[in-house]
Amino acid sequence: MQFTHTARWMLALVAALVAASVRAGAPQPPVPTPQFRSYSQLDGLPSSNVQAVAQDSRGFLWVATPAGLARFDGAEFTLPGVGTDGRHPLLLNGITAMAVDHDDRIWIGGSDIGVARFDVDSGHFVQWRDGLSDDDVRAIAQSRDGSVWVGTASGLDRILPDGSVERMATGADAPGVAVHALHATDDGQLWIGDDRGVMVVDARRRFERIPFVDATPRVRHVGGRSDDLLFSTDRGVYRLGGDGRLHRDTRLPAVLTYATLNDSHGNLWVAHLDGLSLLDRYGRLHDVRGAWVASRGMPGRNVRSLVEDAEHGVWFGLADGGLAYLGPGWDDFSRFTHVATDADSLPARAVTAVAAKGDAALWVGGYRGWIRAFDPATGKASAGFDVGPARIQSLLEVAGQLFIGTVDGLSVRSRGRTHAIARERLRRPVTMMVRDGAT
Repeated sequence: MQFTHTARWMLALVAALVAASVRAGAPQPPVPTPQFRSYSQLDGLPSSNVQAVAQDSRGFLWVATPAGLARFDGAEFTLPGVGTDGRHPLLLNGITAMAVDHDDRIWIGGSDIGVARFDVDSGHFVQWRDGLSDDDVRAIAQSRDGSVWVGTASGLDRILPDGSVERMATGADAPGVAVHALHATDDGQLWIGDDRGVMVVDARRRFERIPFVDATPRVRHVGGRSDDLLFSTDRGVYRLGGDGRLHRDTRLPAVLTYATLNDSHGNLWVAHLDGLSLLDRYGRLHDVRGAWVASRGMPGRNVRSLVEDAEHGVWFGLADGGLAYLGPGWDDFSRFTHVATDADSLPARAVTAVAAKGDAALWVGGYRGWIRAFDPATGKASAGFDVGPARIQSLLEVAGQLFIGTVDGLSVRSRGRTHAIARERLRRPVTMMVRDGAT
């Protein structure tokens, strides 16, 4: 009874473990199937419109929303207060940009609020508006020298360690247009994404415009390591080529892209106009399913921020779904089930029998006698066949024939036809079959 209950409600086939143990020479591992833990206003978020996510050196997760700032300690969300006693609420709405500096101070910015710095330990709060090129702040980053760079709707500013503001030059080689993205790398450079493409600033504050191989797009986000930078634009994702120019990554959709993340598992996450995509470490591109079609799917379509935490979990900030999380070992396990909108998914929610099919695929059976061939590398099931209303109890492929154990006995499928075996002697459920060494 316990097995039946579990099979019914797991909604899944544990293909990852079975496929790995079936044949060591399987050409591809199972397709990844992310299972998200989601957080919303019911869990304490000030808003389900999450614009930015960052982690400080102590492990706290900071979440920026238009309704305010929240801190997550792994158990609950709290809304920070200013002042030495922390009793005064941080009344700052419309936050769309955030960064954590080297001293764990939180920098936040947004439309019509300028940029502000919040010191968590002292409760000290400082805000800059009048000295900026514009009080509509789009991006914030701290460079290696401690300066905080602020991208606004009208250009680029730099806040020095003493709190003074320096407006950067607005000539032909410097950003005098809306700056949407800032990214500081370990080599001391600052990468800028704006309405005219990409610029880089070196440690001596010299600006250089980086050319594109095709028409220059608007750049929305810059991320990645200094040797593997990713530029999200309104025409897809670009990378810096050996010729010093930016080339579009043709493996990814050529659509408006908000952000990317190369995680420590070798996967590339891409948040774009049509949702979230995953380019796995084997080079396969997958569309990540939403919670409206798959159990524990992504809780929204509009991902705006992606962060990998110190424990290698991945966090997703959604403008229409709050916060989503994948644990460090999320891709060690794949989960397959019936999806009403996918004709290639399994035909039912419960699986009662699994067996190897050749070197890389599976035979899968369930209630009411259905059997399908299933490819874990693609997550797709074949048309298959049915053997009647009896529940499939066990399956075994031998020399091109499929032996089928049901609650009514034993059958065999060969050359497209199914017939019963020794039904007059074998009338009990066949729950297990083993291939001997001589077969």
